[in-house]
Amino acid sequence: MSQLEMNGAHPGFELHKIMIPRSVDTRRLVNILDLSREIKAEVDPEMLDSLIDLLFNSFDTDNIGVDLPSRIYLLTDGKEVIASVFLTTNKERLPEKYRAVLNGYYIYNVCTATPYRGLGLMKNLLYQILLEDPDFPDLVDIGKSICYPEPVFYLTVGPDNLAAQNLYHRLGFKKIDKTEGEREYDVFEWIRS
Repeated sequence: MSQLEMNGAHPGFELHKIMIPRSVDTRRLVNILDLSREIKAEVDPEMLDSLIDLLFNSFDTDNIGVDLPSRIYLLTDGKEVIASVFLTTNKERLPEKYRAVLNGYYIYNVCTATPYRGLGLMKNLLYQILLEDPDFPDLVDIGKSICYPEPVFYLTVGPDNLAAQNLYHRLGFKKIDKTEGEREYDVFEWIRS
């Protein structure tokens, strides 16, 4: 746990980083409720329940998954999770051409609890992940890969989620593609320049 630098505006929030390794038998937990068995030793049960509530309240689906391995960043106010960002090297939900980037990371399950939106919390949290916490050796899975000089971050967002798209643009993400399938998402990329 560490105090998240919030430019002095929001003291008292804590940042938690939780690592979920890849299981031998799977690259993805298909249901967020399965997360409890993977990290129960590392996370207070109330905090885990709060995370699950936040995810279910933030996304328009009842099937929220977790890619393995993942690092989870939680911003908390006491035991209440007020924001989350998940990070993985498992990029199977991206178009094929972006999956082979060795130092490419997929950002997902990005959400902030409604009462805390508009305070700059997610901007600061993502900024910290992108610029101040760039070394992810516990996530890297070496194989047939392309490696860039700096880490590359990808994320997908619904084309109608303008608030999220505006946030990502302000952080320097560029829209580079669309996913295909039953639901289309815009693919964004961020490379340190």
